Amino acid sequence: MLTATTVALAKRYPGFRIDVYPTHRTASLPQAVLDNSRKNATAAKSLNGGIAFDNVLPGVPFPIPQSGAEAMWNFLLRYQGVNIHSKYDSWSVDTAGVASLAVTGEAFVSFPIYENMAKPINNSDIYYQLKLSYTGPARRAGESIMLKNATNPLQRPGRAWQYMPAQRRVKQISILAYDTPNPGTARALELYDWTLVGKQEMIVPYNTYKLTYARDAKSLTTPNFIAPDFVRWEKHRVYVVEGNLKAGATHIYQKRRFYLDEDTWAAVASDQYDTSGQLYRGSFAFFSQSYDKQVPDATPFMTYDLSKGTYNINGVVGPHGGIRYIEPLSTAQWVPESMAGTGIR
Repeated sequence: MLTATTVALAKRYPGFRIDVYPTHRTASLPQAVLDNSRKNATAAKSLNGGIAFDNVLPGVPFPIPQSGAEAMWNFLLRYQGVNIHSKYDSWSVDTAGVASLAVTGEAFVSFPIYENMAKPINNSDIYYQLKLSYTGPARRAGESIMLKNATNPLQRPGRAWQYMPAQRRVKQISILAYDTPNPGTARALELYDWTLVGKQEMIVPYNTYKLTYARDAKSLTTPNFIAPDFVRWEKHRVYVVEGNLKAGATHIYQKRRFYLDEDTWAAVASDQYDTSGQLYRGSFAFFSQSYDKQVPDATPFMTYDLSKGTYNINGVVGPHGGIRYIEPLSTAQWVPESMAGTGIR
C-alpha cells in the first residue's frame, strides 16, 4: 500500500514515519462538473493513440478509463477551480539537512476550459495557464515565468517563457513544460507509452490541512524528510498509471508511475525512474478541500531527490493566507510581453 518512494524513505531514514488516520472521502465538486463528467462517460472518445480526444465537456473526460492515456487526461483536465491567486514559498533542504528559502512568489493559475461549462473542449484549447512572479529572496526577486499547455501537444505544443531582470527581456524556454519534477506541470503525454496498471488501495497524504495552512513554512522542514507531524496519511483508492519512455524519445525519466486519487484525479503521489531503471525522484501532493468553493486543492507539493538525499517543498501558501479564487485576468495579462512590465525590480 506504499509507493516506492515511501518505502525508500522508510528504509533509508530511521526517523521517518507515516501517521495513518481514518479515511475520509472529503472531495466535493460543483454539480455542473459532475453532470458533464456523467455525459463524458458515454460520449468522449480517445484519438491518436490517446494523445488527443473528441466530444469532451469540461469535467472528467473519461470517468471509466480504459487506458493509461485516458487516466492521464483525467489528471490533466481535472477540476481545480477556474482562476486562482496565491502567494507562496518554496523551501529546499540539502544533504546536510539545512533548509533554505528557494523562492517566495506570487502565482496566478487559470483553467480556461472551465469558463464555459457548456462548450466542448477543442483539441487546440489552452486548458492550463500559470504565471509566476518571484519576490524573494533578493537574488531571485524580479524573475517571472509563464506556462501554457494546450489539449493537443502535437498540434499546439506546451510553451513556457521566462523573464530575467539582468537580461531585461522575455525568452521562450522548454524545460518547464517537460523536465520539471512538478507533477502538475510535467505532462509530456506524447513522449510516453501509458499503461493503466489498475485501481488499488494505497496509503497516501490526504486531508493535509495542518500542512496546507501551516503559518511557519520552515517548521515543515526537517533533515532528510518533511516533518511527520504535519503530514496526515489515509488509505484511499487510486488509479495507478505507468509511463515508459517511447523509443527514440528523450527525457530525464525513463519510467514514471502516477497514483491518481479516485475522487479528484489529483496525482497524490508519483515515482520517477532514471535511464538506468533506478528510483530517482518521488513526489507527493498535499490535498485539502476548499469547501466554500467546492474545489479539491493540491497546491502544496514536494519532491524528494533520492539520488542526492535532498528535497524541496513548493506551493507553501499557509504563511501568506492560503489560496484565493478570483475573477479572470485580462487577456493582456496572459501574453509573454506582460512579464517584462511586472518583473523589473
